[in-house]
Amino acid sequence: LLVSLVVIVLLSVFGPALVVGDTWLTLMAGREIVEHGLPRTEEITILGQGATWTDQQWLAQLLFFGAHELAGLRLVVVLDVLLVVLALALTAAAARVLGASSRSTFLIGLLAVLAGPWGWTIRAQTAALPLFAGVLWLLLDAYRCGLRRRLLVVLPTLVVWANVHGSVVLGAALTMLLAVTVLVRDRAARPLPLALLAGAPLCVLATPYGWDIVAYYDLMLVEAPFAEILREWQWSSPSATTFFFYVLAAVAVLLVAVRRCRERLRLFELLVLGVTLVGAVQAVRGVIWFALACAAILPAALDGLLTRPDPSARRFNVLVSSAALGGLVVALVVTLVRPADWFAQEWPERRVEAVREATRDPSVRLLATDGTADWLLWRV
Repeated sequence: LLVSLVVIVLLSVFGPALVVGDTWLTLMAGREIVEHGLPRTEEITILGQGATWTDQQWLAQLLFFGAHELAGLRLVVVLDVLLVVLALALTAAAARVLGASSRSTFLIGLLAVLAGPWGWTIRAQTAALPLFAGVLWLLLDAYRCGLRRRLLVVLPTLVVWANVHGSVVLGAALTMLLAVTVLVRDRAARPLPLALLAGAPLCVLATPYGWDIVAYYDLMLVEAPFAEILREWQWSSPSATTFFFYVLAAVAVLLVAVRRCRERLRLFELLVLGVTLVGAVQAVRGVIWFALACAAILPAALDGLLTRPDPSARRFNVLVSSAALGGLVVALVVTLVRPADWFAQEWPERRVEAVREATRDPSVRLLATDGTADWLLWRV
């Protein structure tokens, strides 16, 4: 029900708001790959001319560009929303499999949705959301229920993730954290955790760029040159934008502090919450990973406070869920028949025409603002 409602609202109300500057950058880069192959040198912009271009996100860019070629911007929006919903569904399923009630899963899941709304916009990162949720589910299940061979699925998932978005570093770190935690807990050098410990960092390097990807991560993670300019790379200072994140963080701290709630969590789950919380406070871009981790882990802890069992109302649940699914179908159909300019209404076409007119003279050089640069790269 929660997942269906999220889809309906995103498609019906916030469709145009999902299209941001990074959307155009993602589409533009996907087009470049299709037309010229994987880039290695920047030849598109004036300021970046000749610089090294390590396009780590190439697979996500191809995915979104392919959707655009099939049905335009409307399908790009639908794809983005479906990826978001898949991530939320996986975290909800993980919470239920770990023993949480449906009530607690809904309450924490709703708060997680509100905590990082900018994380649902169309960008390469969106394709990594279900990968994070899936890997997290496998890791949490393995720590609670015992390590099985299916846990090795994490490694090929990390390989795919390594070509989708740089957040694979977090996925690899959590995988290694699980391996170390299990090795310390069991006090035995078991083959499976050792394979995860050795394999996870190698998966991060499994890209067409080979060892050059190391320089990319060094640039992006160690004193990134644009960290002082971009809001999402700065620490999550209290504001209206981060209000629900701090509410979620307060709930997480409260549940961990209450003994009967904390006893429902395992050591690895506490470590995941701690790692993702630190990342979320350090940078706004980390909030989305903390929100998804909370959606999977905290419902079981909340059951320590909400001790009453889930109410039994099968007929009512079927009725409400059917209505939600019906609304979902309507929202999808309406989205697919909307004109493309409805989604790009915040990006006036007159700017494109003005730029085209000005640049008929080959000697003209255009310096675009941060808000229009990616849009113009895509359109012109």
